[in-house]
Amino acid sequence: MIFVNVGVMLAYLTGTYMSYQTLALVMMLLPIGVFVSFIFIPDTPMSLLERNKSDDAIESSLKFYLNTSDISAGNDKERFDSALEFVRSWGEKQKNNPSQWSWKNMVAKDSLIGFGKALAMIFFSIFSGSPVLQNYSSIVFKNSGSNMNPNTSAIIMIVIQVMATIVASAFVDNVGRRTLLIVSSIGTSIGLFAMGTYAFLTYSNPNGYPDLNWVPVVCISFTVFLAYIGLLPLIFVVIMEVLPAKARESYATLCLSLVSLFIFLVVKCYPVAAERFQMHSCMWFFAVVAFAASIFGCFVLEETKGKNVNMS
Repeated sequence: MIFVNVGVMLAYLTGTYMSYQTLALVMMLLPIGVFVSFIFIPDTPMSLLERNKSDDAIESSLKFYLNTSDISAGNDKERFDSALEFVRSWGEKQKNNPSQWSWKNMVAKDSLIGFGKALAMIFFSIFSGSPVLQNYSSIVFKNSGSNMNPNTSAIIMIVIQVMATIVASAFVDNVGRRTLLIVSSIGTSIGLFAMGTYAFLTYSNPNGYPDLNWVPVVCISFTVFLAYIGLLPLIFVVIMEVLPAKARESYATLCLSLVSLFIFLVVKCYPVAAERFQMHSCMWFFAVVAFAASIFGCFVLEETKGKNVNMS
């Protein structure tokens, strides 16, 4: 998620100060770099076991889990033995229960429950308005009464997103998924409600509030930061952890497709909704969805920190 936002930030900066031709050339270099870098990425022990390469899997365990090539006295042999035992047990499990697609696995109770939680997480994350604030930041600023330059507002938003995802990466394994989701959702809801209230006051008073032009900047910056420390990036983590292994591949593919579909719907429908119901109504709707996400985190979503997705 960090590199996704860094890529978007690079596109914003390049597009602001350079021509479209230069933007295309710069962006073209990135996938080439990804292709070259993936050539040097080693296989995981699990993928080697699936291809019956046991010796290579043992060697890979040293590098994959301990970042070393031997287990001399200076290394943690106990950790290696534990990692090796896990790899072997996972290999035995795969032999005894080969992963094959079946309707039985798809409609199993735990599979449907996991899919329901993943679907709810996707809905709350997308319909809390994060894609709108990212794609229509300049329009939102303008409609809220701010006189900030559109290009400047877009750059501010993406810089905040990068900072937030860095914070999320640092805290997601320390404070846990549920705590991060609850804090992020409540904070996002507060920011969206405040933004909607300011937009409503501006709509009610055509003369606006010149002394309060800083409010949209603060509200949107606060909202984007809180949304991107948990509510949005946790989609991709939680989806993999709530789905059981026997149905994960199929449901994860479906979930990621739904993420794209929901983002398309929100981004496509927002201008129409904002014109018909005004921006403040949309912001309040997003605030309600974000608050509902905090309730979901409190009472429905279990803590998945430390869960081994390969053995679930």
